[in-house]
Amino acid sequence: PELPNYGQPITLEHLARHTSGLRSPNYAALMGAWTPADERTHRQMLDLVRRQPDLAFEPGTRFEYSNAGTTVLAEVIERVSGEDFPTFMKTRIYKPLEMHATQYRTEAASIIPNQVHSYYWEDGTFKKAMSPNGVYGYTNVLSTPSDLSKWINNFKTTTVGSEESVSELLSLTILPDGRKVQHRMG
Repeated sequence: PELPNYGQPITLEHLARHTSGLRSPNYAALMGAWTPADERTHRQMLDLVRRQPDLAFEPGTRFEYSNAGTTVLAEVIERVSGEDFPTFMKTRIYKPLEMHATQYRTEAASIIPNQVHSYYWEDGTFKKAMSPNGVYGYTNVLSTPSDLSKWINNFKTTTVGSEESVSELLSLTILPDGRKVQHRMG
């Protein structure tokens, strides 16, 4: 309800398929003079989504990847379930799939046991790549190859979800003009 009235509904499917017309809050953050090194929180990103006075396009008519969709979806999950998003994912997805090493980093400064850091090569030396991001929904899932194989296997076993829901998650996005976008639900 905090989003402006855009004159047309944005559905959960629009959000999941990146066809909502909402612009990515990351662009607004950068235009607002945030640097890539500045910490970002879920609440800050959600606030940037809420401040969008209009849409980039009519919902459902175009595909344009936007982190706004998964940011809003995470908020919907919190409000409907009554749990914070990381807890919801842990209890409803990761635990039933026995993904014991998978978790969300919700604060940039969180210390994650056994986390392997990324590095990049610059000027003849390695530098630690920092992610100052505490946002969830579209990022900050920390996992292992073993846990990710359990996630992928769920598309066959449907331990979590139903065959119908997994089939919908894996279906291509089809726009009103019939074009198929090689993107599945987020």
